[in-house]
Amino acid sequence: MSRKVHTDGAFALVVHQDKFLLTNTHVMAGEFWSIPGGVVDSGESLEEAAVREVFEETGIVSRTTQLIHEISVKTTKDLNLSFFLAEYISGSISIDPAEVESAEWFQAADLENLRFAYDNTLEVIQKGLATL
Repeated sequence: MSRKVHTDGAFALVVHQDKFLLTNTHVMAGEFWSIPGGVVDSGESLEEAAVREVFEETGIVSRTTQLIHEISVKTTKDLNLSFFLAEYISGSISIDPAEVESAEWFQAADLENLRFAYDNTLEVIQKGLATL
């Protein structure tokens, strides 16, 4: 019997006042935005991973408040991705260039002018903002 291999990913849509945080990833050349996040480390909860990834990529300290979306993606392995709404705690944007190209705060009015790295990003942002 073969054992299924899967990877968990955790992401956080950090909201501060009327803005939310996105990163420009290395996935695609140009300004293609995504929600900060990445792979869950062994022994780490989904929430802990989301907060850690936000900090590693952007320098922003946050706290998850609720799960807003989950998806499973089948590629060369099964990916289970969890998206959380998170509140800003402290910090200013200070990116790790090994992780992301840039990070910026956006408002809902900016959504129509943004290009996203992943198909579901706009849907997740809208779900998260609708809960506020």
